[in-house]
Amino acid sequence: MAEKRLYTIPLRDAWNVAIKKRSKRAMSVIRIFAERHMKTDSVKIGAELNHLIWSRGIKNPPRKVKVQMVPTKTDDAEVVWVDVATSSMDYLKTDKEKKKDEKKSTVKDAPKTTATETKKETKAEPKKTEAKPKTAPKKAEPKKATADTKTEAKPKATPKPKAEVKTAETKKAAPAKK
Repeated sequence: MAEKRLYTIPLRDAWNVAIKKRSKRAMSVIRIFAERHMKTDSVKIGAELNHLIWSRGIKNPPRKVKVQMVPTKTDDAEVVWVDVATSSMDYLKTDKEKKKDEKKSTVKDAPKTTATETKKETKAEPKKTEAKPKTAPKKAEPKKATADTKTEAKPKATPKPKAEVKTAETKKAAPAKK
């Protein structure tokens, strides 16, 4: 098997199926394309590619996708991993490679300071502390119940009188005066 390869996969075949099956078909088109070009039966699709295909829903997958295909050997089987071309494919790295990358990133990210800067920072720290206010904030006093507050209670809303609807029965029941 070869090393990493870059391809642009046309997904036009995914658009020739029912509208509710397009993203599912796009995944199988990618799988078939990888099997054909990498000459293998076992293909795994990466998380970023999966999210890219399904990000617009089942009805509207992208028309084409740029991918990278990386063959890996695990035990006796050969597996081809397919993911977006811009993906770092961290899941393929071994533990040793991951640790090396972490060490490199921490060394690069660490800010460079001189001895004079550290002295200035330690002297400046006590000045940054905030002083406590001299007077304590006043506590809100609870309201005492008085006769005035009891009478000031909100009046209950009275229901509006319903308009009387005259029906044919009420007209018959009332005797007519002559």
